[in-house]
Amino acid sequence: MVDFSSSANLMTYSKGIDAMPNQYVLPDMLEKIYENQLALEAALMELTLEVERQGAGVAGENVRGALHTIGENAGHIKQSLAKLRADSSYK
Repeated sequence: MVDFSSSANLMTYSKGIDAMPNQYVLPDMLEKIYENQLALEAALMELTLEVERQGAGVAGENVRGALHTIGENAGHIKQSLAKLRADSSYK
């Protein structure tokens, strides 16, 4: 973990980010975050199904509401990624 308690450490860290290879561009990073979101959504759905099988319907309904929001946001993220990838400055 990077210690950001001093501005010198933060500056050194941010300079290192600027020197990162081109493979670490914003759209690629966001794509990985998006993939993580989809994986978490799938795992949460599996847990929701198990909770509902055990009779906790209210908890299942609450989680399904959160899953709905995750799904909607995933669509917006995917559209934003497509726009970023279409922008030549990120290629």
